[in-house]
Amino acid sequence: MSKSEVLDVVRQRIIGRPVAPGDIVPVQSGRMGLTTLLLTVEKTDRDGPIRITSETKVNIEASK
Repeated sequence: MSKSEVLDVVRQRIIGRPVAPGDIVPVQSGRMGLTTLLLTVEKTDRDGPIRITSETKVNIEASK
């Protein structure tokens, strides 16, 4: 699966969620949700919470 395909899957699974910088967002992946990825919201373009939409740009980087 390419990086863009992974980003599309993540975006689809978090659509509708309100998030703010610092939030940890669990994303189930794999068959029957057997794997959960914990993603941290590093920044958003606006202050305060935002709602993820199909237009939201998502970027994933490996933790340090």
